[in-house]
Amino acid sequence: MAGYDLCMLSSGDTFDADMFYASSRRWMHEALRHASAEPPVYDLAVHHAQVAAEHLLKGFLLSVHPALIADNTTLLLHVTGVVKHRTRHAGERSIETGASITAKDSLELAREFTKRLDRVSGQRWISVLRARNGVAHLGIINGSTAEANLVTCFDIVDALLAELDKSTDDYWSTWIGVRGSLGKTYLDEVTRRMRARLARARARDAENYGGRYPGTRREPLQWDQRGIFGPGKSGYGIPCPAGGHNGMLIGHSIQPGDGGTNDIHDIFVAHSYFCQICGLTADVDEFEPLGLPISLDVGAKGLVAPPDDRDPLEWEASLARERGIAEDKLREEISMGLWCEFPGLECPCGKGGPTPDLCLERDAQI
Repeated sequence: MAGYDLCMLSSGDTFDADMFYASSRRWMHEALRHASAEPPVYDLAVHHAQVAAEHLLKGFLLSVHPALIADNTTLLLHVTGVVKHRTRHAGERSIETGASITAKDSLELAREFTKRLDRVSGQRWISVLRARNGVAHLGIINGSTAEANLVTCFDIVDALLAELDKSTDDYWSTWIGVRGSLGKTYLDEVTRRMRARLARARARDAENYGGRYPGTRREPLQWDQRGIFGPGKSGYGIPCPAGGHNGMLIGHSIQPGDGGTNDIHDIFVAHSYFCQICGLTADVDEFEPLGLPISLDVGAKGLVAPPDDRDPLEWEASLARERGIAEDKLREEISMGLWCEFPGLECPCGKGGPTPDLCLERDAQI
């Protein structure tokens, strides 16, 4: 097999189970990347997950005996390593002309060597193969059954990881949260979406910074607040849910009424979150699954606890009103022309409406 790189781990002249493991892991990570997209790209997710499961099935069979995955003599010679012992005058037997057993046969044969695969019926696997063929040959996918087919592939992989004595955490890596969410209909949509988004952020962080900053907590760059957060907003750095670095809450600093107590500091009320390092984003209604705080006590640099004499629900409602007041003020300033030409904000100037006085004054100075 010299010169080939079948599964990104070819280091000798014969096949081995680790090659199939590495290839399966690589294909599965791509499957989960597509499954966690917003919206999910189910055709690529199912196709890649099926390939990942099939590669691990053949890796397991090869670990039992290399001949088990061969469906013709050419592949048999290669997987057993005896092809290099053939005489000089023997005809060419390129690896491309080798044939392995089918995906359907792979599961049926593997089931004979482990009871761990009993959880996956032949019908479930056939459903996956039909879905894969629909994508590969016709470019179609049934979205209503996509998650069930993905879970079938997950179940096959988990069974074989245990059989091969491979680490579950190593195989799924940063995508383990998505693997745990798919197929769980009892999870609400926000939780599923945030788990997927968190997995993408962790994968991006691992790809960009993995292993290069041991023991160091990476901080976000010092942004120009007016230019990056938007008018009337400020940022507050906190540990990122993706781990290993800090991100930024974006919101407003307010001074709510103390409601009968005098020990309330300035309150930072967040409306969104953004991490410059891993790219994780969230709006305030998505904070809970990520464990992000909606409000912070700026003076004490900690989470905001409602005063003893305030009902927690009323306290949160008052902070929401403060957030609304700040947003109303921003809209008023935009209508005045204060933020004319600010990126992402549409001033009435030049939009067909009355030109704000501040825009007229600016034009007169030009």
